[in-house]
Amino acid sequence: MPRGDLPVNSYADLLAAWEQKTCVASGVELARIRHEDQSLVKQQRESRGGLLDWLLQYLGPVCETCEQSLYTHAQSYQDMLLWTLIGVSEDLGHQSHALFSVKLPAWCERKDYVACSKDLMTQTADGFKANVELFRRKATLVSLLNDQLDQLEHHRAKAYMTCRAVQAAKIDFDATDESRNFARAEDKRRAEQFFRIEASVGMD
Repeated sequence: MPRGDLPVNSYADLLAAWEQKTCVASGVELARIRHEDQSLVKQQRESRGGLLDWLLQYLGPVCETCEQSLYTHAQSYQDMLLWTLIGVSEDLGHQSHALFSVKLPAWCERKDYVACSKDLMTQTADGFKANVELFRRKATLVSLLNDQLDQLEHHRAKAYMTCRAVQAAKIDFDATDESRNFARAEDKRRAEQFFRIEASVGMD
């Protein structure tokens, strides 16, 4: 965990310490990262669909058309992952070169990963089987690129990815209703002496 110049007394202090150690070190404007993740997290949350929809799909009859909306939501989610990976290239420039060395599937038609990703996101599918196929292509590309992220060894790249993960987690947490965040709100933890309780688990 990062440590700032002063003791961490709040979630805001902890976030500031993370930003100092990672976001600043990434060399990318913090405002830019926040703007990118604010949009992506919002769209990812919207792409998940509703719990009731998923339940009805699960309990309903097994048929192709019944699962259509599941693949629609899943494709939207994959699109946001692809946009995130495109953002790595735009923000880090040549320091993201390892992503361009990935051997892409034949259906990318010798395009680089950015062009292939954008092409997939503009495609539309007609019918259930076509939607499944398009989803699988997007998921395959995301998986290939995600595995390659570990090859970005430059300290700026590592700091950048950590910063984006921290910012996205904070944005998602703030967007979650307090009744659904498992009592992790700061005031709730302080009121229940959360850290003292956690630290004393197993003690007599």
